Amino acid sequence: MRKKKLIIWAVVIVTVVALGVVWGGFRWGDWWQKYQTHKILREYATLEEIYRNDNYGSITPEGTLALFVDALKQGDADLASKYFVPEEREEYKKAFENWIKLGKEKDIASEIAKANSSGRINSSIYQMSAVGMSGAVSLVINFRKNEYSQKWLIESL
Repeated sequence: MRKKKLIIWAVVIVTVVALGVVWGGFRWGDWWQKYQTHKILREYATLEEIYRNDNYGSITPEGTLALFVDALKQGDADLASKYFVPEEREEYKKAFENWIKLGKEKDIASEIAKANSSGRINSSIYQMSAVGMSGAVSLVINFRKNEYSQKWLIESL
């Protein structure tokens, strides 16, 4: 009985070692890198499709800001979040819902509406800022142009 157990263990160990040699030849790292690359490319293609079909925003950053402020003043967190770049919408939507729950949306929207042009950084990036009562910049709003629709979206607030 004891001899039988030793034979079984020997077979298991030899099998595990043989599989390790075969598997090592498979180059696990190369496979994983290819998998990760394909995953990123699929995510990029999905995001690109979202941008292609996105019609929110305005042809000017100021227009997008006005649309956003109006939606926020109306208490529409979903619409307000649509004026942001797609990859940031869910995060901002949660923040807007919280502002609405606290009854702060109109006050915050009024402060955001005070933002003035800081200037174009390049053809697809634009920045606006609001100056607080102390004279210091209290808010910076970054915009990015959707290259498919040619409309401006808010990147960060």
